[in-house]
Amino acid sequence: MPSAQILGPSRSEVPIAYWSHSFPPEIMRQETKIAVESGFRAHKFKRRAHTDVIDQVESICEVCPEGYDITIDANCTFGTPERVIEIGTQLQKYPQVKCLESPIDQEDIDGYRRLKDSLGYPLAIHFGTPHPTISLSSDAYDYYVLGGWASNKVR
Repeated sequence: MPSAQILGPSRSEVPIAYWSHSFPPEIMRQETKIAVESGFRAHKFKRRAHTDVIDQVESICEVCPEGYDITIDANCTFGTPERVIEIGTQLQKYPQVKCLESPIDQEDIDGYRRLKDSLGYPLAIHFGTPHPTISLSSDAYDYYVLGGWASNKVR
């Protein structure tokens, strides 16, 4: 029996995203051009406090094609749900933004629920925090980032 029948739905394809660090807008434009020329249709980039995430997204959108998806990986640097809602509301004018990864402390389950209710973005966290018995039974998270070998995560 295929494991997907035991574990749930499966996919025939998994998107692979181009990855960028937290660069200023002019470099993000260059990074996006490289990604597009290389055939990528998705782009994940790091958000850090020293850069303006709105400017970064705008610079990506200036050069990306229609159907290009953006994930913003904040590594919990937005701080509070209120701050994410404030920034996320501004980001909604860019339909390319498809997912927020770790916008706040990953164990703030109620905060993640507020973000989903307020913004509607799918939310990703790194698998393991909170413990999978809590996160997998919660409706707060949509995607999990697996680090290392996937086989280590299912033991």
